[in-house]
Amino acid sequence: MTKPLLKGLICDLDGVLIDSNDRVFDWNKYVVEVLFGKEFKYKNDDKFKDIYNDAYASHGLKGAYALFGIDLEKNIDFLKKNYTMWNDKFEVPIFSDVVSVLMEIYHTLHDRNYDIRLAINSGNSLSKYLPQLERTGLMDIVAVSVTANDVEKSLIKPKPYTIAKTLKLLGVESNEALYICDTSTDVTASKRLLELGIEPVDMVLSTWGRFESPEAIKILAEEDIVVKVTNEPEELIPFVYERCGLF
Repeated sequence: MTKPLLKGLICDLDGVLIDSNDRVFDWNKYVVEVLFGKEFKYKNDDKFKDIYNDAYASHGLKGAYALFGIDLEKNIDFLKKNYTMWNDKFEVPIFSDVVSVLMEIYHTLHDRNYDIRLAINSGNSLSKYLPQLERTGLMDIVAVSVTANDVEKSLIKPKPYTIAKTLKLLGVESNEALYICDTSTDVTASKRLLELGIEPVDMVLSTWGRFESPEAIKILAEEDIVVKVTNEPEELIPFVYERCGLF
């Protein structure tokens, strides 16, 4: 069945727009060694990424911190306070080539009077990245953002509510949208839209953020709603144009 023309392009934050992979390792190492005075037994390699991402995908941050013997519920206020102080010392790298591709897509389509609307959807907070994203000019073309700042913590991915809210604010149906994502959590959240009576959104699975192992990428690529796997941001351009019925 032919899909309707694309009206909404949704992007995840971490691993898609933000190169936060190394920061995950650095923060957890800081938590374990400095804040809790324990030995951190992991190296910053693919093995750590796989273990961490599996725990996060299964049980969220609670599962991730449990890897290090830390009870998130008991320490959440302490961790939030220290994360804010730690995070304020750094700027997380932005995938500038992804920003350039999104801006090229947006302006090319709008120059041809094609109304595409862009959104950011994430279970993370946008506020800490906002100054950096604003400096790139990206936020000038983003119509909607739904992140951890906008919903209760219990409603973030892998639950489907942030995606549903993004679709509503964009004013598009789920089959008129495309979601650029990078993890199994994103794919699960889209599939769970069915719980709300909404058809899942097609997903473009990006690999440049390195959050999933190659093996996990192969498994996710078999999902019906994963319509493309992209290794380079530039691969998005012809695919999006095709979904818009252009070129």
